[in-house]
Amino acid sequence: MLKNGLFIMTGGFIALILGLTSSDGHQFFTLLIGIFLIAIGFAVYNRAEQKEE
Repeated sequence: MLKNGLFIMTGGFIALILGLTSSDGHQFFTLLIGIFLIAIGFAVYNRAEQKEE
């Protein structure tokens, strides 16, 4: 679960960077997808951290 959360957050950060650097019409959707993936990845990572304790 920890690796899954980190992988999802990494994908979210990549999408966020691509959304910030692009200038096409899909910039808003790319930013939303990036933020959504970061939030989901953090939730998965946090849940796995709490299960380990």
